[in-house]
Amino acid sequence: MCGISGIVKFSNQSISHFDSQRLKESLESMKSRGPNAQALCQGENWALGLTRLSIIDLDGGNQPMKDTATGVTLSYNGEIYNYLELKEDLLREGCTFVSESDTEVLLKSYIHWGKAALNKLNGCFAFAVYDPRDESLFVARDRLGVKPFYYNCEGSQLNFASSVAALIKIIGKRSLEPSAISHYFTSCRITFGEKTFLKGVNTLLPATCMKVDLNTGSVQKEKYWSRPTLAPQDKQDVPQQELLYRTSELIKSAVEDRLVSDVPVGCFLSGGLDSAIVARLATGGVRKYPFFCAGSTVEKYNEFKYAKEVADSLGCPVQDIRITPDTFFTDWQNLIDIKGLPLSTPNETSIYRLSKALKETCSVTLTGEGADEVFGGYLMPLFGIYDYLKAPHSEEASLGHALEYKLMQRFGRSFIYNEADHFFLTHSWMPADRKARFFSEGFWQGLDEDDEVFSFYEDFLDKHLQCSPFDRRLHLHAEVNLEGLLNRVDSSTMAASVEARVPFTDYRVVEFAFKQVDSWKMAFRNSAAESQARDLLVDEINQRDLIETKRLIRQAFAKDVPQVVIDRPKMSFPTPFQEWLSGGFVSELEDRCLKISREMEIFNEAEVKAMFSRGDRNLWLLANVCLWYEAVCR
Repeated sequence: MCGISGIVKFSNQSISHFDSQRLKESLESMKSRGPNAQALCQGENWALGLTRLSIIDLDGGNQPMKDTATGVTLSYNGEIYNYLELKEDLLREGCTFVSESDTEVLLKSYIHWGKAALNKLNGCFAFAVYDPRDESLFVARDRLGVKPFYYNCEGSQLNFASSVAALIKIIGKRSLEPSAISHYFTSCRITFGEKTFLKGVNTLLPATCMKVDLNTGSVQKEKYWSRPTLAPQDKQDVPQQELLYRTSELIKSAVEDRLVSDVPVGCFLSGGLDSAIVARLATGGVRKYPFFCAGSTVEKYNEFKYAKEVADSLGCPVQDIRITPDTFFTDWQNLIDIKGLPLSTPNETSIYRLSKALKETCSVTLTGEGADEVFGGYLMPLFGIYDYLKAPHSEEASLGHALEYKLMQRFGRSFIYNEADHFFLTHSWMPADRKARFFSEGFWQGLDEDDEVFSFYEDFLDKHLQCSPFDRRLHLHAEVNLEGLLNRVDSSTMAASVEARVPFTDYRVVEFAFKQVDSWKMAFRNSAAESQARDLLVDEINQRDLIETKRLIRQAFAKDVPQVVIDRPKMSFPTPFQEWLSGGFVSELEDRCLKISREMEIFNEAEVKAMFSRGDRNLWLLANVCLWYEAVCR
């Protein structure tokens, strides 16, 4: 695991001393991502840098790595879990090796197979290769987006880095990207497609590679993998016992692959189902790993007793990390500075505190992220699609409809236009009508009343019409939600110099899960529950506990995880942000946000004041944007 950055020049332009200095500053800003070594390699029109966290082949895996025969040079962040198998394949085809690192395997794989190597890799990665054979830069990001890659291409050069903060060290400050900011207030996600909060600062999308011709400056991007998008009739029909066995074996293999390390390994243990499964498979019933659980000192905001039950059942120690208001607010600002972007959710600070505690004994951790987006863990936004299917879709059709009154109560109207409309009504942090008051008039008009954000979701759902309505919503979460969660995990762990490995994002697991029928993701508990739900909306269905989420992995691992964990609802390192905001810190935060929001000129000041006076949940979003602007854009 590392932080990478680089500059390439086009049209006979050369790397200057100033370029090299900026690249060194970029690497220094990412030192927490790679505290063990730092290096820069450059030629006439290219420069690649890396700051290294040593995990595999501690002495032989230093980078950037250059092949002496071809001059091909690699700067790489991540791990290739099947590197030993790939090495055997390459040895049989005549390749030779001088190290035991996965880095050299990746380098030789690219030299030998070119772009086709991407389909052979199983791992998390973001890498850049300078190839003198055709004067190109080739970059790629792993299939699910576990590792970040940000870039900027303008004028006669392309610049890239593992964090926005590091990229800004190369390119300087940039103006705001309005659509990405608006999308953040809808989704709590810090990217919007390829866009970030800054104009010209883009993220390479997951499962995407990009080739840059250094002679002409032409850029070609290509998606090399996608999730299976199947019609309901094309889903697999597998006998139950075989399906449960294949599920458990596949996830077991994904966990075991992620235990390969030359440094100690630990596990995050939230006390929920997903991390409990990972912990159980990591130990295999015999191995011992240290577990770490984070939570507030307030009992309803921690899961310590459930984490202890899992740890005790496996005979492993678990350390409780208690998050306080003081550490929360300090870590919040620190993480914004390191990322160069706002935080997505408050529990990023919990993950950071976990990572700092784990770093005292380990440099690698396993986590349970991804299971909800792959196996169907979010009841309200996923099963909520059935509200739309039952609802009237025009005002005329709503007259006398069984749900007319309930819809009017929930949404202020008795009908739902289309699937995208329903998604925004039920899943927006800040709905569009609220944004119209919250943003300044000029900013909102410039957004064309959020047309770009709405069209993004509408187009995505339209492209998946062959899937069932539930499956469309699951794909949407895997596309948007999962990348945000993985970014959260990566930035928060690497801020403490810890590598996080995420077994549920193994592409074999993802492909397998999306081939299974919807009812193995989420379904009514029984026929009586289905009958009872006929005239209920999803929030009422949830209150009555009529749905079983993540059915496939609940049943596949029912004998491996304590029953209390199998049965309990999701929490995921909860943080009492709203309660803490009622303390003494809120006055200082309000003053800072009002001052910064005036500088930004994109918010309605009266609405900002009103949010603080009523303790609005969207204060989290507002404060993040303001603190980020103060740290990055001034």
